[in-house]
Amino acid sequence: MAADKRRKRKPVRQYFSTPKKGCRTYGANKKWRCNASRPKCSSTEGDLIISTPLQERALAEALCSQCNYVEKPKVNCLSLFDGLSAGLFVLLNRLGLDVGNYFSSEIDEDATKVQTFHFFEEITKVGDVRNLSTYHLKKFGAVNLLLAGSPCNDVSRVNPLRKLLYDPDGTGILFFEFIRIRNYLNAAAMEGGYEFFWLFENVTNLDADTLQDMNSFLGCTPIKMIPASSTRERYFWGNVPGMKEKHMDIRVNFVPLQSFLDPGRTAGIDLLGTITTSSSSTKRKGTGCDAVVFQNGEPSELHLTEIEKSLGFPSHFTDVNLPYTRRLKLLGKTWDIDIVQDILEPLCTLFRKKAVLET
Repeated sequence: MAADKRRKRKPVRQYFSTPKKGCRTYGANKKWRCNASRPKCSSTEGDLIISTPLQERALAEALCSQCNYVEKPKVNCLSLFDGLSAGLFVLLNRLGLDVGNYFSSEIDEDATKVQTFHFFEEITKVGDVRNLSTYHLKKFGAVNLLLAGSPCNDVSRVNPLRKLLYDPDGTGILFFEFIRIRNYLNAAAMEGGYEFFWLFENVTNLDADTLQDMNSFLGCTPIKMIPASSTRERYFWGNVPGMKEKHMDIRVNFVPLQSFLDPGRTAGIDLLGTITTSSSSTKRKGTGCDAVVFQNGEPSELHLTEIEKSLGFPSHFTDVNLPYTRRLKLLGKTWDIDIVQDILEPLCTLFRKKAVLET
């Protein structure tokens, strides 16, 4: 009789708890559940509520050991100022995540041409970020990940004519489009009870007042990331689990320029400088006169394939019938793939991986 009651008893629902208001690092998702034997708990309904990150990890491991499967959602991503879709490249090709939807906001025609060539079936183009109203955002459904790096030209100290954040005629003001959309998506996720993570990038050479204002609106301070292959430092703000521990004050890895060069070419410097949209960044280091690369004993500029490899892309990634200068412009604005992979890697424990077919 007792055995019959055990068989008829409803399976226990186990799931990650809904976070308290204001906490988005580990969120609720009542779909993340599986049936398992009844644990000891004091809840009258038999639900085991887990509230801390360590308990969540322990629960996930316990569920995997009991039923060998934990249902995880696909990741749905909105990328603003998407450029070459570096975020999608990382999610698909580096992390192997199952991407449900990837909404790309980008107005540069050259960038969208590269996107279409590589990600025609995976990407949904949504146009200008300024036109993404609440109506459009609602139609996207549950967005789990928001990526963005607003234009830096008008906030960087390198530009003596910069218009900073608040000039309506400048590009710096586009920063507030990210803030508007981030705040809406965060509120929607809180109401809907699903995970929402965000990552925002910009240059490190900001005026002190600009950095302070950006920190205030973003609600946190950035981490500094230094790529192993160049001197191209960048700030990243966000709520991706574990990203605060990745802050770099000094370079921790080093990949020499020579390792990216095509056969028959010799590096004139050990470490690649910051690649910008200007062709001068491919020829000389800083303000000196030393050549970056030599070919047959003569000074040479970097090949675009070499720049692509240094950023983590495959060779010829931007080769879609665009001239050198326009391809360089795209590469000068994009993200370093290795850095983005490093930051987003913790998401692999929270979202579904792509199925791998056995051969």
